[in-house]
Amino acid sequence: MEDQVNDSLLAHDIKNTKEILDKWKLRWTEQGIEKPKLVLLNVSGGGLRSCVFSFRTLQMIDSVYQGNLMHHTAFATGSSGGMISLCYYRELFLNHYDTLMKADDNIQNRFLQNMGKDMLNSMIFSATVADIFLNNQQFTDGQYHYVKDRAWAWEGQLNENTKGILDKRLRDYEKPEKEAHSYGGD
Repeated sequence: MEDQVNDSLLAHDIKNTKEILDKWKLRWTEQGIEKPKLVLLNVSGGGLRSCVFSFRTLQMIDSVYQGNLMHHTAFATGSSGGMISLCYYRELFLNHYDTLMKADDNIQNRFLQNMGKDMLNSMIFSATVADIFLNNQQFTDGQYHYVKDRAWAWEGQLNENTKGILDKRLRDYEKPEKEAHSYGGD
């Protein structure tokens, strides 16, 4: 644990965060706005209900911001279902902005419906069958080998529900974050 938390890493993280915030503010000052509204998002957990509630809440807040919520957002955090929705909304904003903006006006939109789809049946099946009886199926990711367990089944169902939009790695967001990009056309 000590090798993961030390003064050098903390100083590096602070420096990177300040650079990101400076780029974020520069984007606003280039538009003639000296004091932009800074939004910090925190969503709660609660499974599927939180997925649906958080996603629709983000859509409604974004409508107040005329589709600019993520331009104002500099930090987002949360847990469980709320965080899944927040990640989904962010990814849609980043790479499917026009489609998301059209969907925000419709409470029956497909993105909200995707958040309400079942994600537990495949995991429960995996828990009762694979984890108990057949815990020998594996998959490979790069140089690592893993067992196809509940987490694998759940992630597969999430990717199916969201049409693969969240099938990303954290490193895929490194550049947009470092450049303080709100969405792909930024």
